[in-house]
Amino acid sequence: MTTRHSLSEQVALVERKLEVRRARTRRHWHEVQTDVQRIAERSARWTPLVGVVALAFFGFTLARQHAGTVPLVARRTANAGVWASLVALATTALRIAFSPQGKALWDAWRRGRAGRP
Repeated sequence: MTTRHSLSEQVALVERKLEVRRARTRRHWHEVQTDVQRIAERSARWTPLVGVVALAFFGFTLARQHAGTVPLVARRTANAGVWASLVALATTALRIAFSPQGKALWDAWRRGRAGRP
């Protein structure tokens, strides 16, 4: 059994449906923003730790360098070790930078620099 609605009732029904969809979209958008913000806050907790590890690695690399006269073979071997360490550090940094957490951290940092919430 179907009932005929007047044109104004049909328009009101469509407007109600649109408003429900708008509210749902706003709610989903807010949930996504909250989730991204939580991810950025979690990532921000790890940033100081990454800095400490990087500085420790840099100090370790500097400590491995020898002062004074060292045979040529030993010097080349030490330089190869330093370069290998730097390559490993660079590849690890790239893996972190291109991970989803790294991208979220970068976006949060850019938003912070731009002054946007």
